Amino acid sequence: MRMPVTFRSRKPRRGLALVTVLLITTVFLILIGALMSNVVSELKLTGLHGNSNEAQRAAYAGIDEMVYQFELNDAGAAPGATPAPQSNSYTDDDGNTASYSVTVDTTQWQSQLPYYIIHSTGNAGGAQRKVDALIEKQPFSAFNMFTISEFTNVGGTVFYASGEQFNGPVYSGGPMRVAYTDGKPPIFNDEVINAGTTTWVPGAPANSTDWAAVIANQANWHQVTSPLTLPTTNDNTQVEYAALTGNPAPSPKPAIPGTAGLYINGANVTAGGSGSITSGLFIAGTVTITSVGSVASNTETLTLAMSGVTETVKIDLNAKTTIVQNSSGKTIASYSGVPVGEQAPGVVGSNGAIFSTGAMTINAGSTFRGQYTLGVPDGQGLPNPTITMKGTVEYADTSLTSTDELAYWANDIVLTDNVNGNIEIDGAMFTGYYGECSTVCNDGTFKNSNCSVAPTCGGGTGVLTMRGSLIENVRGKRGTLGSTVSGFSTNGVYDPRLATKPPPFTPTTTQYVILALCTEDSTGATCGQ
Repeated sequence: MRMPVTFRSRKPRRGLALVTVLLITTVFLILIGALMSNVVSELKLTGLHGNSNEAQRAAYAGIDEMVYQFELNDAGAAPGATPAPQSNSYTDDDGNTASYSVTVDTTQWQSQLPYYIIHSTGNAGGAQRKVDALIEKQPFSAFNMFTISEFTNVGGTVFYASGEQFNGPVYSGGPMRVAYTDGKPPIFNDEVINAGTTTWVPGAPANSTDWAAVIANQANWHQVTSPLTLPTTNDNTQVEYAALTGNPAPSPKPAIPGTAGLYINGANVTAGGSGSITSGLFIAGTVTITSVGSVASNTETLTLAMSGVTETVKIDLNAKTTIVQNSSGKTIASYSGVPVGEQAPGVVGSNGAIFSTGAMTINAGSTFRGQYTLGVPDGQGLPNPTITMKGTVEYADTSLTSTDELAYWANDIVLTDNVNGNIEIDGAMFTGYYGECSTVCNDGTFKNSNCSVAPTCGGGTGVLTMRGSLIENVRGKRGTLGSTVSGFSTNGVYDPRLATKPPPFTPTTTQYVILALCTEDSTGATCGQ
């Protein structure tokens, strides 16, 4: 018997499925709506971040513009003048408008080097960012080597070659010649600024291996079109006036003494002297200096042989006293204070210059305790005397924490040492002045007196270590390499102290360096104030 088949209606189930689909669709729409809302918000935030970043880039552009204005002024537009406020607007890479406005505080403090604080505000798409920068004018002694012409004083050419190393910045006015050997340590471990042409041996660097033999970081090789220049004759005169009066820029200009002898506070010490010492040491005529600096007793003794008269200056850096004795040991002048350039941070003193109007000779084995710039006239319309180094001249304390510093300034600095052996010269050497030569010449150089003719050098041999900086008009010849080795080979040791706190009255370049950058913090407060 067949049972009847019963069919149940599926309409209720179809209705339930429809409701389920609608519910799921609604949930998805809600989720998608929330997601779209978040996307829109993220897009808005991204735009805000983009505008903020662009505003910050504009603020940095303002810093760069103000540094350029400083360098433009010091290059001749208005030397020493603080630039006026600057502003500019431009179209960025996305076609949007960005702008900056930038101002400068007056000099923050009197120091060996000028420091300035720059305030820059950038705007883009309604966003605003602020950046402060601390800049410092760069001294010539910040360079390990600074040369206007890469020809020697006898007309030969000079190569920077594998086997030698420069650990500090190098400036070359050109033509620069570089002979490198792949696999050898880099010749330059810091920055190179080249304002002339370059001759490469065996050929222009073509890959990273070649460049690794030339410079530690290829990005630090800079080919520029605007050359730097040497210090001016006015810079040299400032050392002279500082030694005589204690003021590097006196008004009116003092008369330069004609009577030979040692002058302190502008007066010849043979007439006696007392009170506070307010100048450096000024020698009318020629002088031969023997210096003994002692770290243990913190003293400096200078024996000055001048035109038949010998006087001794004894400086006690602990007691802050200076006495002058004649050749018999009798005290002829006594002062409170010391003629040393070392000062408290941020303070410029009147002391530190030792200047002679005639030739200056520094005896071998001399050591110096304190900070001094030793100079003779250079480019003042008179015959240019030389500074002669008879051998090793060192700091009493040669550590990087030492406060002992030296600078030397003459048209030519001449090394005369006929003994085979290594010697060392500590300090920054300045030779030559801006505008000295309209064409290639042989003035303004640090040379070996035994290298007056090509192709070889007579006299002693050994390694000459220069601890500090050498600023030359032309490259002085100090030795000969190749099949015949004569004279001295050079080992340049960079002294970073000379870049941040150089010896007194050290001339500065037209370049400024940014020491620190600070952006506006989350509270809206700017830094450095």
